[in-house]
Amino acid sequence: MMKARLLQILLPVAVISIGPGCAVSDAPVGAGQRQPGAQGVESMNLVFNGDFELAEARGSKPRGWTFLAENGSAGDIERVNENPADEANPHSLRLNVTTHKGRVGVANSGRRGMNIREDQWYDLTFSARTVPTNKTFGLVVSLESPDGKVVCARATIPEVGGVWREYRLPLHTRLSHPAARMIIAMPEAGTIWLDRVSLIPRRDDPAAP
Repeated sequence: MMKARLLQILLPVAVISIGPGCAVSDAPVGAGQRQPGAQGVESMNLVFNGDFELAEARGSKPRGWTFLAENGSAGDIERVNENPADEANPHSLRLNVTTHKGRVGVANSGRRGMNIREDQWYDLTFSARTVPTNKTFGLVVSLESPDGKVVCARATIPEVGGVWREYRLPLHTRLSHPAARMIIAMPEAGTIWLDRVSLIPRRDDPAAP
C-alpha cells in the first residue's frame, strides 16, 4: 500500500493550470506522450529541429537555433545528450545564461522564416528541466520580425523547471510577419534544458484559448 502511494506521489498525471491558457503535464516525459515530430504534426510545426537531433557540421551547436544576447548579456547554447527526456530522442538544448543585463535566450526562425498571421492562435509545446538545481524560471516567448521591431505575439509561461515536464503555451497574434522568428528568453541568469519544441498553427477553433 505504501509503495503504491509513493508511486502516485512521484508520477502524477494531472495537467495543472499555471496561467491563462498555460498548462504543464506532470506525467513523465516519454511516457506515451505525443511527440511534436509525430506523423501529421511535423508538417505543421513551424520550428526547425525542435528535437535537437540535427547538429551543425562543426561543433556541438544545434542546427536552426541561435543564441540571443542583448545589452551586454552573456551565455551560450549547446546540443547535449546528458539525462535525455527520452532515450529515443537523446539530444536536448542546454541554455546557459551567465550574465543577464537584457534579453537573453534562444531563437528559431523555422526553415526560411515563420509565416505568422495576425489574429491567429499558435500553440507552443516544449519539454524542459532544470535538474540538478530545480530552479524555476518564467520564460518569455515572443514571435517577432528578425530585427525585433515587429512583435506579433508575446507571453510568459511561469514556473518552468524541475524534472523533465511538458509545457504548453497558447500565443495569440496581433500582427503578421512573413519571415518571423520565435524567441524563448530567460528572465535571469541560470541554466535550463529544452527539448521537443513545436509551434503549431491552430486550425480547429482559432478563438479558443
